[in-house]
Amino acid sequence: MKSPVLYEIKVSDYSYMSLKQLFVNNQVGNVPAFFSLEIEKEELIDLALESIDKVLTDLNINPRFPFPLYIICSKRNHFKNLNLIQDKNQLPSHFKKKPQKLKTKEMGLLAKTEISSSRIKNLDIKKKMELLKDLSDGQRLLSELTRESYFYQQVLSKLKKENKEHS
Repeated sequence: MKSPVLYEIKVSDYSYMSLKQLFVNNQVGNVPAFFSLEIEKEELIDLALESIDKVLTDLNINPRFPFPLYIICSKRNHFKNLNLIQDKNQLPSHFKKKPQKLKTKEMGLLAKTEISSSRIKNLDIKKKMELLKDLSDGQRLLSELTRESYFYQQVLSKLKKENKEHS
């Protein structure tokens, strides 16, 4: 297996069947990839993103794991499961490296990555992502409550100090 390098996919047609064939041919989900959504009209961008989302769901490809699919698009990300970015500069730099001959240790690590990626393919990633979201929401709420509690403790301690000074 060669080291993962970010591949650019040229998309000309955003219909369901052409996207499905394009994703299968370019091994989306097995290699990190990106493409530019070159559509001007806002409504057509939404339709294309919905079509992309449907194809990924039908092919059982998660756009984040094991290898990401990035979509360069001017639209803000309201498709929470798609990796929408504004321009090429936002692509992760660790995939931009030029391919080179790997050392023995790096080949061993890459083999482990291949095994891990095959295990990730066998998982039900949607359920795991929902679980992760639920856990993160709970942790976020706990953090906010802790911050609020700390604030009230600080206010209380200041009030007690002022009360002692005035007595």
